[in-house]
Amino acid sequence: MLGLVAFIQAASFAAVYLGARSTVIGDARDRLAVGGRVFTRLLDNRARQLDSAVEVLASDFGFKQAVASGNRETIRSALLNQASRVDADMVLLVDPNGQTVTGSHDDMPGSSAFAALFAGAQRDGNASGTVYYQGQAYQMVIVPVYAPLPIGWVCMGFAMDRQLARDLRGLTGLEVSFVSKGGADIHVDSTLELARAQALERMQDQLDSKPGAAPQDFDLAGEHYLTLSLALAGGAQSSVTAVLQNSLKVALQPYDLLKEQLIAIALSALVVSLVLALFLGRSLSRPLRVLARAAQRVEAGDYSEAVHMESSDEVSELAGAFNSMQSGIAEREERIAHQAFHDVLTGIANRISIQQQIEVAIGRATRKRTQAAVLFLDINRFKDVNDTLGHQTGDHVLMESAQRLRRAMRPGAAVARLGADQFLVLLEDADAGAAQEAAARMVDALQAQMDIADMQINLGVSVGIALFPEHGEDTETLIRRAEIAMYDAKEARVSLQLYASGRDERYRKSLELISDLRRAVERDELRLHFQPKVDAHDLQVVGVEVLLRWEHPRLGFVPPDEFIPLAEQSGNIKPITDWVLRRSIEQCRDWKRSGWTPIVAVNLSAMDLLDEQLPARISDWLRANNVPPRQLMLEVTESAVMRDPQHATQVLHRLKASGVRLSIDDFGTGYSSLAQLKQLPVEELKIDRSFIMQLREHGEDAVIVRSTIELAHNMGLQVTAEGVETEEGLRFLQVHKCDQLQGYYISRPLPLEKLESWLGDYRKVRRA
Repeated sequence: MLGLVAFIQAASFAAVYLGARSTVIGDARDRLAVGGRVFTRLLDNRARQLDSAVEVLASDFGFKQAVASGNRETIRSALLNQASRVDADMVLLVDPNGQTVTGSHDDMPGSSAFAALFAGAQRDGNASGTVYYQGQAYQMVIVPVYAPLPIGWVCMGFAMDRQLARDLRGLTGLEVSFVSKGGADIHVDSTLELARAQALERMQDQLDSKPGAAPQDFDLAGEHYLTLSLALAGGAQSSVTAVLQNSLKVALQPYDLLKEQLIAIALSALVVSLVLALFLGRSLSRPLRVLARAAQRVEAGDYSEAVHMESSDEVSELAGAFNSMQSGIAEREERIAHQAFHDVLTGIANRISIQQQIEVAIGRATRKRTQAAVLFLDINRFKDVNDTLGHQTGDHVLMESAQRLRRAMRPGAAVARLGADQFLVLLEDADAGAAQEAAARMVDALQAQMDIADMQINLGVSVGIALFPEHGEDTETLIRRAEIAMYDAKEARVSLQLYASGRDERYRKSLELISDLRRAVERDELRLHFQPKVDAHDLQVVGVEVLLRWEHPRLGFVPPDEFIPLAEQSGNIKPITDWVLRRSIEQCRDWKRSGWTPIVAVNLSAMDLLDEQLPARISDWLRANNVPPRQLMLEVTESAVMRDPQHATQVLHRLKASGVRLSIDDFGTGYSSLAQLKQLPVEELKIDRSFIMQLREHGEDAVIVRSTIELAHNMGLQVTAEGVETEEGLRFLQVHKCDQLQGYYISRPLPLEKLESWLGDYRKVRRA
């Protein structure tokens, strides 16, 4: 009987202990599975945070201008500053073809892993993932720079190194390793001890990282680990695998004491041990089943119910630890979810959230056959607030703007911050009239004076409106067209603008022209035409005006009034102006060698007047070609001077000091006066063609022209009339002592070869 009791006691002991061990191992497996999901969500959260940081940079207007203009220094500075701000380890800008423009790792696009991720970004609009590069894994996002179509791609990433593994271990409670393989090279970043990390490196070929694979049991340097492998990146040449491990020794430690107690009880009293074994079996299996069911709830994503244990033994401690883990996971998931869909600074929705809301609103409007409106708001001169008052004040302005938008919106509307100083508002069941009325309220709210840090700040705002389904039937189209309407509002200097049909095509053409302008000089697509200027007294040719023409290889002739403003906006005007000036001065040299020294007039843009180095470059070109400075005349418009009178006047005085002639072009169409012009170092005033083309002796234009000529002469200025198209106009200008004439009646602008032929014919006619 004693032997029988001993056998029963041993069997009971084995049943209790082995059952407990099996349950704990099952719990460890469940915990490993939960840890795997937490790990995946943490990486996703990092990707979204990184995506938000890159979106801020890609949406910055100044950064877009730098990308559009190809200013590598500005682009590199902005990239490195943003990378430093978010502690990123890698950042670069690639062009639409995937070629590096600049950044911290210029040769990254050469890797196959990056090429695959970039292809996904081009297909889906953006991309995030893991890439292997030079022995290191990186978590990377790729976001387009819109203007409004993609003109470049910002790529930013964090190194998946040992520090990241330690951070993730602190959040998941699991050992974390990153196994990066490139060809024959294997690199492991791990929270494991060195010997175990080396053992894991040798066993990396045995890792099963296929989706849905069960945890594996590995013996690493004498200790067993439940192992879950997650493939983060894979390819023919490289792969990155995350390895999550739970030590079975650590998991089973709470039951070692239980084993010793059971053995001691069995040895002391076999009969009592029989009763005690039954009691322990019942007292242990019940709470462990409770824990197992709780683990299943956590696996399904339900963290609402805590595990209650009345006992105070190790199982109760395990239940307490389980409850702590469960509440910690729930709290982190809630925080991650909030950060994923809300702007950190203002607390309102972010781009991801508003896009989802717009998609839902489109579905509702489609079912109910109603309209919806998307409003794109941009705060004007916000960069000036940051530059002059500091970023802290700028942050307060953004927070106050977000609150004012909330108060100004009607019930049911949604507002989000897209980044920088741009906001997006969704209005459901709103037609054009309702959208414009709501936009007007928001404009009034944002333009009202702000009192921030004892300062009074007044802001302007531009609003673009796009309607569903009239202007677009999907989220991306509505947002893009609302942004286009916003830029139209800025250009027209109005507060709000409804999207106009066809603007997409114009923007696409503008973007193509901006891109091709950079290469137009290199490809020799630009041409100079010359329009003769004659002395009004004897009609002898005394000069020419240089006019720029562009013959686009696909679009054909592009009018100057179409591509010159684009060149100014995109920052491409400087190389074009330099090309025109160099060619014009070289032509002056050639004409001088042939014995003809006309005054050659070249137009300058408003942006040229902000270039402090322009006078020095012109002087160098004149000296290099042995051309007298007085043979070159530079024409500037009133509006160009009035844009920044102080700066423009300084540059004009330096040009005057170099010896070149200066002329005010298109006089009468701007906002200046002769009183203002007397402050400028100019020698000539050109009356705009709008006053000359239909000139009649007794018309209103005649009074303006006579008065302008007389007043200009009294100020010591030479007067040139452009737009002379009739003999009657020519005679009128001669009678009233205009100095020089220019227009179609004399000659149209001509290419060089036709100009020289025209000069020969004109001189023959004059001699006859």
